[in-house]
Amino acid sequence: MKDVEGCVNCLQWSTDGRLLASGSDDTKVIIWEPMKHRRPHILSTIHVGNIFSVKFLGVNNSMIASSAGDGKVSVQELRGSQILHCICHKSRVKRLATCPVVSTMFWSASEDSKVIQYDLRQPHICTSQTANLFLSFGSHCEIKCIAVNPTKPHYIAVGCNDAYINHSISEYTYPSSSTLTDPNVVQYYAPGHIAIDNADISSIRHAVTYIEFNSAGSEMLVNMGGEHLYLFNIENVKPVSEIRFPSLSRSRTKYKTFQCKCKPIDDSVAKLNLMIAVLPNREREPRD
Repeated sequence: MKDVEGCVNCLQWSTDGRLLASGSDDTKVIIWEPMKHRRPHILSTIHVGNIFSVKFLGVNNSMIASSAGDGKVSVQELRGSQILHCICHKSRVKRLATCPVVSTMFWSASEDSKVIQYDLRQPHICTSQTANLFLSFGSHCEIKCIAVNPTKPHYIAVGCNDAYINHSISEYTYPSSSTLTDPNVVQYYAPGHIAIDNADISSIRHAVTYIEFNSAGSEMLVNMGGEHLYLFNIENVKPVSEIRFPSLSRSRTKYKTFQCKCKPIDDSVAKLNLMIAVLPNREREPRD
């Protein structure tokens, strides 16, 4: 990638596999045609911070969406015309996710704890109110990634930097205490060796930095920053078990020196910083 200045942070193929989009620290989006070895098409953007995510939109991949460290979300035609300039977010927007059945719908996930929903068939007005808000977890939570199930697009997975996330349908807020009883939560996923209720272990930080569903929508690949990759079967979910670590002193900040010798009750499922949210019924089917 000779035309890129700075780190390349994201790549995205078009649905037909013909085009490859890249976003980088130089705030440019570049459209490549690798199979034809053509000179890349460089798109200048509205961004003034590192671009973290790019996605193709439209039936013919005619638009490109981007999000960046400046908190902005942009949509522009490949010809360059600006379609959307969103400044709703108040912190870095780490990931975008598109709807597999509605080519004009997508979501942005930000470290300001919010997920915003967009539909290019409707006008978008930036506001501090909740008109565009899909999810919000409170100011302490930083959302790192988001993914939409390709066969069940009303299921959306969200990964954060906090191990204890819950939500409700009517008002998406972070509860004062973590529970597994919220009826509106579809499922929580985590490696079995992660503790769920030991307050002394709060200095250990885990963050889900990437989520991807397989093409059948039956499995979910998760990257946990500073730890490992995990593959979850979401169609054969085991009951959530409570798993506890031995007590860990708050003064010990380097968690790599901590060795847990307990045996988890269940090695596959517990509660951590990954959730599956369900869209309201009105969003489950594409509109005319």
